[in-house]
Amino acid sequence: MTSRLNYRAYVPDGSFIAEYMDAQSDSETASAYDFWCACWLLSIALGREIRIERPRAPVFMNLYCILTAESGVTRKSTAVKTATDIAYEFITRHAPHMLVVQSAVTITSLLHHMNELTTQHGTAQLVISIEELVTVLGRRHYEMPGFLTDYYDCPSLRTGAAYVTRNRRSNTDELPVSVRNAFVSLLGASTPTWLAESITPAIIEGGFTSRCLFIIAEDRKRRIAWPADERRFSPSTFVDRLASIRKHATHIRAALSGIPVSDGAKKEFESWYSNRDEHRDPFRASFEAREDHHVLRLAGYLCVSDGLWEIQYTHVNRAIKIIRTIKEDSTTIFASHAPVGRAVAGVDAICQRLIGAGRAGLSQSQLGSKLQRFMPAEQLSICLNIMHEQEMVQKFEVRDSKYGRPVALWRATKRMRQRGAQALVLREFERTLTEALGVADH
Repeated sequence: MTSRLNYRAYVPDGSFIAEYMDAQSDSETASAYDFWCACWLLSIALGREIRIERPRAPVFMNLYCILTAESGVTRKSTAVKTATDIAYEFITRHAPHMLVVQSAVTITSLLHHMNELTTQHGTAQLVISIEELVTVLGRRHYEMPGFLTDYYDCPSLRTGAAYVTRNRRSNTDELPVSVRNAFVSLLGASTPTWLAESITPAIIEGGFTSRCLFIIAEDRKRRIAWPADERRFSPSTFVDRLASIRKHATHIRAALSGIPVSDGAKKEFESWYSNRDEHRDPFRASFEAREDHHVLRLAGYLCVSDGLWEIQYTHVNRAIKIIRTIKEDSTTIFASHAPVGRAVAGVDAICQRLIGAGRAGLSQSQLGSKLQRFMPAEQLSICLNIMHEQEMVQKFEVRDSKYGRPVALWRATKRMRQRGAQALVLREFERTLTEALGVADH
């Protein structure tokens, strides 16, 4: 679905977002991408310096933004790279307490970096930019959505331990971790097909997608067969503007503690909040739990971009319309593209549960209680037996401490994490079910 919004009409001339979009007018990137990349840059400039002081539910200015289109159509990677180059230069010159992450990374590595940032600066602020989201959210990185979900609300303190590999034999040591004043802002790109196949019901219900804005476009804003030798775009101009915005945010925080909201803006927000539609499908129900945050955050970007530094009625009104459209467009990914059916979701859920359980494993009854919405007990047995034949799981017995009877436990092996392993299980699972239906028909 092509965006139905004329984003340029939502921002006045001379504002940061408008100037960024105008500077990108001689590129092929979709206009929606230009708008949201500008917002992402504002989120980095504001960082943890300032927030919207909504009583009992303050809104930090970080952003999880995912540009979405089929490959090679809308120049989404170009949009990500252009914004990231500006972010990198800005952080290098003006925000050394921030760290830019641009490649596949483990949670252990991220926690290690955040621990170091906390030690050096008293705050752990990450800027994650990924041109292909699969590199950080693929099936091998099954814990990443949970990590990003946890750090989205910018917790003041997280403590614990991470495991760090010390040598080629995969020996690990525990690393104590203390993360203070966290801030994570994400810009990525993906295809609708990959999202539909990879964002499982468990991930949706876990709240990751409710924290993301999926910016969908089906075509570039223009086609340029022979680009001019020189572009109108000057990264340094935007780096300087971001530095000025950051400095002003520090002054506003000292004087007012947060971005102020006018009475008219509050009334518009309260009216929308009290009368908005609510849906029951998993994606929209999850998104709507965070929709108010998205509206206020975007209103904050708009007022900062305008240089007004107060959220006014027009900012909230425009933010409501934009976020509503993004929600409706995003629903098409997770509905019409199919979340792949219960079988795929069920196989994925089994793997995630068993990998998460580690060497302790899970009993079949424990798995059944967690997966009953995906498949009945008989199908779970079929699936586990197929995994056992493919050496993706180990089966062993322990003695029930209460009743003394043997209980079968299932434990994931390394093969479960290998590329293509889950697809093989799914094919065998569907073939077995088809044969069973054929026998029943006779």
